[in-house]
Amino acid sequence: MAIPHLAQEVPAGPALNRTVQGPATAPTYSDVYCAGFVTARQVPNDTYFITGEESANKIVFADRDFVYLNKGSAEGVGVGQEFSIVRAVRDATKLPWFKYQRGLSAAMGTVYADLGRVKVVVVHERTSTAEVVFACMPMNRGDLALPFEPRPIPPFKSAAAFDRFAPKTGKYEAMIVLARDFQQGVAAGSVVYVNAGSNQGVKVGEYFRFFRYATEDTYKSYGLGAAPKAYSWKDVPREVLGEGIVLHTEENASSVLITTSLRELFLGEYAELE
Repeated sequence: MAIPHLAQEVPAGPALNRTVQGPATAPTYSDVYCAGFVTARQVPNDTYFITGEESANKIVFADRDFVYLNKGSAEGVGVGQEFSIVRAVRDATKLPWFKYQRGLSAAMGTVYADLGRVKVVVVHERTSTAEVVFACMPMNRGDLALPFEPRPIPPFKSAAAFDRFAPKTGKYEAMIVLARDFQQGVAAGSVVYVNAGSNQGVKVGEYFRFFRYATEDTYKSYGLGAAPKAYSWKDVPREVLGEGIVLHTEENASSVLITTSLRELFLGEYAELE
């Protein structure tokens, strides 16, 4: 399946909404800044979203809204300062998709959704007023505000370079443990979280290849035929499913945009660095 992006987003001042038509050569701005991340580090929670204009009528806040943060000049906040708004999220179903998911997920850390970015326009002594200059999804009262840090936007490699019969690289092998929005089935255009990060040498712009091993032949029990000799999964070629580019890394987790998928992938699929 080809890379799904048909237009490359280009930040254009506060609006961040111009596009340049043509084949995408890199992930979009939204791909990178809305990917979310999984981390075991302690994310600061002392700066947060209090409320915003029209608070009597608004449940959530989005692009171009004015919102209020809980810090002002007394804490060193200045006009023009930008913050990334994030939220810790959890799977409401609490049901594991594969055998080792709970343990692997716990080792990776907490999942954070990227909600967008705000820019301070007025500073008060103990609070500040900020404009939402980019939104991935609606923001709620209590969402965390982290100092904005630019993220690199790595280039795509050619989709023609994908090799569905690629041999094992011998590099670090991991798994798709979680996916953005806690999806179980994913494909090209989805963001997944792999249990390998900077501690395992993963870098932004590198690619993971996704694959699965052959399962035991169960069709013989239905009279649909079977090989004369039993084969172990270790002796049968693996099935390459697709690949994806690393958008963000934490210590033991990477946010990966799936760029190519031959068919639907699921949580628990294997991943190796290319």
